[in-house]
Amino acid sequence: MVCTVLSFCEAILYLCTQSTNTMIKPGRYGAGPKIGLVTLPYLIASVTLTMLYPVTFTFPVSAKPATLFVGVLLLLVGSVLYLTTSWQLMKGVREKRLVVTGCYRLSRNPLYLCITALLMPGFSLLMNSWLVLLTSVVGYLAFRYLIQSENAELDAAYGEEYRNYCAGTPEFFPWIG
Repeated sequence: MVCTVLSFCEAILYLCTQSTNTMIKPGRYGAGPKIGLVTLPYLIASVTLTMLYPVTFTFPVSAKPATLFVGVLLLLVGSVLYLTTSWQLMKGVREKRLVVTGCYRLSRNPLYLCITALLMPGFSLLMNSWLVLLTSVVGYLAFRYLIQSENAELDAAYGEEYRNYCAGTPEFFPWIG
């Protein structure tokens, strides 16, 4: 069943990379909708499977108090960082400028980082599901594959300023160039 879900995600990933007028294109929303088209079906399938077969797809019962605590903590931190980063980005978009300060000085893609490294793991720990936790891996792989179009768009829009920013700021994980 998991292989079927992953094959479905691969098919959606392929469709997202095709250049047609009917697909969501980066632009105003970046690569996020395409990443969501790959990640969301896996998330739905993994949540469904976890609910149908909890013995197979959950962490041991003894880990539940710890997973709940860490899950809530990740969701709280992730939500604050996501909202802060979203606010910074929207302000930059309104001012028609490249955002390179705040969370964006640590990562060129802090919104995707918040979802992949904090919010999704937090949600999966609240569900007590290792299968749902793998959604972060699916999301990160989709990010790696689909982010090039967003990078090309930003390069075209901001030129040398964006290339300098890329040279000094990690693409995803802070402190990992």
